Amino acid sequence: MPSIAFTVAACVLAVAAICGLWLDRVALDTEGYLSRIAPLWQEPAIREQAAEEIAAFIDNHVDAERTTELLLPGVPTPLRAMISDHVDALIAPISRGLGAAYVASPSFEKAWRDTNETVHRSIVQQLLAPGDIRTTGIWVEFDIGRAAAEAAHASPIVVASLTGDSFVRELKILDPGEFLVARILVRALNGRGGLLLAAFLLFSVAAVASAPDRILAVSRLAKGIAASMAFLLAGVVLVRRFCVARLSGWYASPSSSEAMFDAVARDLTNAAAVVMVFALATGLIITGVRRRVADGARNDRTDIAS
Repeated sequence: MPSIAFTVAACVLAVAAICGLWLDRVALDTEGYLSRIAPLWQEPAIREQAAEEIAAFIDNHVDAERTTELLLPGVPTPLRAMISDHVDALIAPISRGLGAAYVASPSFEKAWRDTNETVHRSIVQQLLAPGDIRTTGIWVEFDIGRAAAEAAHASPIVVASLTGDSFVRELKILDPGEFLVARILVRALNGRGGLLLAAFLLFSVAAVASAPDRILAVSRLAKGIAASMAFLLAGVVLVRRFCVARLSGWYASPSSSEAMFDAVARDLTNAAAVVMVFALATGLIITGVRRRVADGARNDRTDIAS
């Protein structure tokens, strides 16, 4: 009975240790997070969505009359109003071109990294803030106007006609209840990955040492660890669906959200998958060898009896 209890505890600690190490090295570490997220600025889905957001801002904030005045100075006011309507129709394709050129430039790479760094630091600060806090959830901000202004620099006329230098879009990442759950889990695991791993090894040894049949205990432990990793992977899949649905409201592109989630969770899922396969293979091999040995001993006894 103690062996089974130690085995269950070891399986729980295996999940906690992997999650704790992943939090320490990726999810809560800004540099680790950025090393996974920063390269995504080259993803077509992210570039396309960013270009659309920037183009829409430029198109909505360019003063057609001001543009006409810059292009055709001295034109009488009545004629300028007529020309402005045609100029306004030309702004949309120009805006799309500026947006597409910007997301293919190093400026967008820097803006993407800087924005994600700011967002990540804000989220981590809220999750790890000391004491009890009241919150309306986790919110992050992105100033589309600043990116649009940088994109418009390629066209002096558009820059001179652009009105409104800031347009901050807010995104709620977590509701208050979700935030509290996430905060409890993060604070419980933060900085304890190594300790949880050591505890897992200790309980694993205890599970085997306290069993009457140690070979059977190793097989049972291996299969239990494989099952716990399978539950962890299933949990990641469920969270992925939740996060993609939430982030899509900001990026308006499920593929962009999926790319970001996958980049951050890849280390966790890879580690869980490797441990699961290794543990399952170990358990099955031990079970198979044990069965063969038992069958061989049974046959020998039958031969002797006959």
